[in-house]
Amino acid sequence: MLVKSAVFTQYIDGGAPDEHNIQIKSAEVTLKAPEGGILVECEVLSADPYLRGRMNSTAAVGEPFAIGEPMTNYGVGKVIESNNTDYAVGDFVRSMTFPFSTAFAVDKETLEKFYSKFDPLPNVPLSYYVGALGMPGRAALYAIEHVVSLVAGKTILVTTAAGAVGQLVCSVSKAKGLKVVAVAGSDEKIKYLKDVLKVDAAWNYKKEKLSEAMDKYIPQGIDYYYDNVGGEMTDVAVEHMNIYGTVISCGNITQYNLKPEELYRYRYPILVNPKRLKVQGFVILDIELDQPEIAAELNKSLGDMASSGKIKCIECVYEGIESTAKAMNDLLTGKNFGKVVIKLK
Repeated sequence: MLVKSAVFTQYIDGGAPDEHNIQIKSAEVTLKAPEGGILVECEVLSADPYLRGRMNSTAAVGEPFAIGEPMTNYGVGKVIESNNTDYAVGDFVRSMTFPFSTAFAVDKETLEKFYSKFDPLPNVPLSYYVGALGMPGRAALYAIEHVVSLVAGKTILVTTAAGAVGQLVCSVSKAKGLKVVAVAGSDEKIKYLKDVLKVDAAWNYKKEKLSEAMDKYIPQGIDYYYDNVGGEMTDVAVEHMNIYGTVISCGNITQYNLKPEELYRYRYPILVNPKRLKVQGFVILDIELDQPEIAAELNKSLGDMASSGKIKCIECVYEGIESTAKAMNDLLTGKNFGKVVIKLK
């Protein structure tokens, strides 16, 4: 069998990954399902911002990628050979540990710890299982239902609002009766947020100064800030927050490509006490690994919303394992529009 893999080749000292860090390797190999395990043909892989941290020799979330080995992340595939009575040929499986390979074997221990099979919902794209019904969907819904108690009529500011997590936060927040204000980096994204997701206000941060835009679009102040970006945006947002507001820290994409000495130096902590703010960071991987009952609850809720058409999710699709380096580079330099997925079939 010819197997192609996206192999990580060197750690990155600042900047976004490219073909020097991620290379495609092809080999004719004989693959068999191990005792108690399965053989999987990969169909969809997820490209996510947090992977940039795993491209450093020390990772903030997850383990650093092993040099010379395929990258790993969330993926979906189909069983093509099984040595496990719980899995049959043709079953769909998903995991947070999918190798970036066109096909691969999964041993019994890894299968039991990290993999699950599922029946795809009718009329729902398979790629949604690494997006709206995957980690980004769980991150959005977990924050809204478990990190903060939302009050209808209050105002939430969402950054990278047309991205994988942001667009779902916007959709769910609107459904819960909040006033949603969104920030994105292109006029096309702003149009999508207004016309499709029906946010109450949105602006292009590349065209309007942050403080002036917040005065203009959020004169009532911010009650909840869903932070996907970090940096200056967070400082300015906190300055515009109302007393007893909540900062939900999900990501810091503006900082991921920077060297340590280039990282933004925050001013906002001095405002946390006088504004009586709650600042809560979370890593959805913790929930998936340590609280599987909550992860299952989130999956069920997301599936129900997708089946009823309440979830709208635009995707940025890259074709073939060969596109991995470009997909990651575009994601980390802001060229994507929507959830970045890599389709292998």
